[in-house]
Amino acid sequence: MEEVEASKSINELLERVGLSEVADQKVGKFSRGMKQRLGIADVLVKEPKIVFLDEPTAGIDPKGVDEILELISDMKRSGITLVLCFHQLHQVQKVCHRTGIVAKGRLIVEGSVDHLGREAVAGGRYRVEVRVTEPGPGLVNSLKQIKGVLSVEESGELFLIIATLT
Repeated sequence: MEEVEASKSINELLERVGLSEVADQKVGKFSRGMKQRLGIADVLVKEPKIVFLDEPTAGIDPKGVDEILELISDMKRSGITLVLCFHQLHQVQKVCHRTGIVAKGRLIVEGSVDHLGREAVAGGRYRVEVRVTEPGPGLVNSLKQIKGVLSVEESGELFLIIATLT
């Protein structure tokens, strides 16, 4: 890549990751989120077909997290295959359509986030907590009669219901 073309590409990427206004600053003065975005720009300048990101939102404030997740979504939309490591399920749900769980270096289950949550992790079961203002003596028995309800535990006004979809 020639210098003029490289300079143009770098400027476009800095704009894309939201760093064009600080392009002349020393990286040592960047926040963690700015460094993460710079790292993404560094990856994108190479025009990869696949990108690996390990905890790309770790240690970043909520606004920065949203910006990083948007950059990840942009990469996905542009056709880049992403392999991500996250510990925050709600972030995974925002950017991933297929997810895998790796334990001890082996892929133990994969599928949609909903599938993993329901089938793989909870065995197809749902846990529902309900607070009742006026629990009556027959409420537990009535709840147990509902199709799909596996168990009901009562603790004062709080009921824990384990159920499956039928």
